[in-house]
Amino acid sequence: MSKYQAKNTEIERWIHFRREEDFRVVEVRRSSVYEVNGRKTNIHFASPRKDGTFWFSIGLTQLEDMDYFVWLCEKAENYYVIPRKKMKELAASWFSSTQHRFHFRLDIKAHEYIAHVCHDISLHYQNNKAFFW
Repeated sequence: MSKYQAKNTEIERWIHFRREEDFRVVEVRRSSVYEVNGRKTNIHFASPRKDGTFWFSIGLTQLEDMDYFVWLCEKAENYYVIPRKKMKELAASWFSSTQHRFHFRLDIKAHEYIAHVCHDISLHYQNNKAFFW
């Protein structure tokens, strides 16, 4: 299975699981933007790197436009739901005015967001409650 097939399959599985839990999930844009219980959500997927972490990136526009970010790490069961406010806080730890895109890694064993500094994101692992706040 190609990288893109895996991405699409796992995003579809994540959506299927949420719908089974009675979440309303509607595709907004073909580029992985959905409304989940009325919240604009960007769903990203990554395969593991050689060191076992997962590499992601996000643009400034996405950071301003989305209510939530879902980071899928290889499988639909391994995910983080991070609200925009928390994502801005994480990005601020290494933001510079010249950057238009942020790159970071997630370590699902340690539940860490890794950029210039590591942050504990364990509270966001499989946190579906966020879609009801």
